[in-house]
Amino acid sequence: MQIRKRFERLLQFALLLNCRFAPAQIEAYQDAHHHVVFANKLIRVLDLRIPENDTTAEHRHSLASVVIFLTRTSFTIKNKSGPPVNTDVDIGSSIYRDYGRNPVTHRVWHDGKTEFRCLVIEILDSAIKNPVCSEPAGKGIRKDWSENQASLFDWPVGPGGNFTLAPSECPTVIVCITGTVNVQTGEKAKLMRSGEFIFVPSGQKTQIASRTAKGAKVELIQIK
Repeated sequence: MQIRKRFERLLQFALLLNCRFAPAQIEAYQDAHHHVVFANKLIRVLDLRIPENDTTAEHRHSLASVVIFLTRTSFTIKNKSGPPVNTDVDIGSSIYRDYGRNPVTHRVWHDGKTEFRCLVIEILDSAIKNPVCSEPAGKGIRKDWSENQASLFDWPVGPGGNFTLAPSECPTVIVCITGTVNVQTGEKAKLMRSGEFIFVPSGQKTQIASRTAKGAKVELIQIK
C-alpha cells in the first residue's frame, strides 16, 4: 500500500514538472518572428520574417487570414498533427486560410540563403460579416480569388498619371508588391515601396499613382 502511495506521489510530481516546463502554446502574434505592424477593430497585420536557417516557435492561427508573400523562396511548414510540407512561393503570390473555422498549430522554418518574408492579414471577429462589396474598377484590375471573408485583386499600375478607386462598402488593404506608388486616401498620403501597405476604411475614395518608370504592382484585399 505504501509502495503504491509513493508511486502515485512520484507520478503527480512528474506531471507537475511536465506542466511547469512544457512550452506554452502561443498565438501567431505572440511569436517572435511575427511582428504586429498594424491593428484596429477589423484587422491585425503580422509581418513574418524568418532569417536564413531559422524557425518560428510552434504557434496557433485561429483567425481567418490572408497571406501575401513578399519574397521568392521556399519554406517548410510542420503542422502539429502532420508531416513537414515544403512550399515554393513567388513575390506577390497569396493565399486565404480560414483558420477561424479550422484553427491550426504549426511551426515554420526556412533553409534558404535569404530572408523569408510575408504579410499575414488576420481578420478579427469584430469585422463586418459578408456585406455586399462592389468590386474595384480600374484599368488592368483583375480578381485573383474571392473567399468567405476576403477577396483579392491584382492591379498593375502603369507609369505616370493618377488612378482613382471609387469608395467601397468594404474596407480595403492596399499592398505594394513591386515598384513605388503614392497613395492618397482621405487626408492620409503615403509613398509605398515593395512590402508596404495602407488600410483604407469603407466609403473612402483612393487615388494611386506609380512613381517608377516601369510602373508598379499592387494587390487590393477587400475585407468582408
